[in-house]
Amino acid sequence: MSLQAALFDLDGTLVDTAMIAERALRAAFERARLAGDPPLRAFGELAGRSLEDIFPLLELPAELALYFRSAATTMVADSQLFPGAGELLEELRARRVKIGVITGKERLRTVAVLRHLGIDTAVQALVC
Repeated sequence: MSLQAALFDLDGTLVDTAMIAERALRAAFERARLAGDPPLRAFGELAGRSLEDIFPLLELPAELALYFRSAATTMVADSQLFPGAGELLEELRARRVKIGVITGKERLRTVAVLRHLGIDTAVQALVC
């Protein structure tokens, strides 16, 4: 039996966005005028969940999600595929394997990242 479909997580699997997340969290903290340093390590450990799940776990205000998304959206052009990820997707496409991507990121920014990286046409299914 041949492989018919492959499903990938976006951030941390196909795309290296760790630095963007850190910068966006710092920007959100600054915009919200929160005291102290953002909990970068704890935030990173919760990656893969939605911001609406992460911020309550970190006891951070809900409106921080809006500020984070706003900042991260300005950084889409800084997104980079991990080495070999583009080649893997192309190989799968050549073999007619359907490709799906899942992410805790909202759809608008996800589509922007996929387009920026030139892999939007490789993805047949997207779950945000």
